[in-house]
Amino acid sequence: MKYRKVCVGGTFDVLHRGHMKLIEEACQVSDHLVICVTTSEFASRFKRRVVRAFEDRIRDLLNFLKENGLVNKVSILPTEDIYGATLIDPEIEAIVVTAESLKRGFEVNLECWRRGMRLLDIVVVPMVKAEDGKPISASRILKGEIDREGRIVKCLR
Repeated sequence: MKYRKVCVGGTFDVLHRGHMKLIEEACQVSDHLVICVTTSEFASRFKRRVVRAFEDRIRDLLNFLKENGLVNKVSILPTEDIYGATLIDPEIEAIVVTAESLKRGFEVNLECWRRGMRLLDIVVVPMVKAEDGKPISASRILKGEIDREGRIVKCLR
């Protein structure tokens, strides 16, 4: 199904192949994608580590979007909560998530229901796996287990 507008959210601290696949697939199912990026303040409240500056994370996203010809199809907004633009933009028809963030999609729809708003379709994009078969994640990259492409960079014991 093709949507007019969809939303995806995240911290995008270390932009990696999993993020890129999520954004690419969200663009494929929509005419327009809204990427809601957690502010540094919000990220520091729910992450167990320090995240890069908001401006740096946005710059990396914009570079990726420009390199892939997607910049005109995407809006980037800061968010201070898990809902992003979903509760304020009535044109959003779906939220794109991974299996890891599916719970957030349900939480967004629960809040939509509580407010008497239309429920969003939830589009689940498969997690991108590293060479070891485990999902690529910023935390694994920061630990030095894998690189941004999911290649193993050190032996684990």
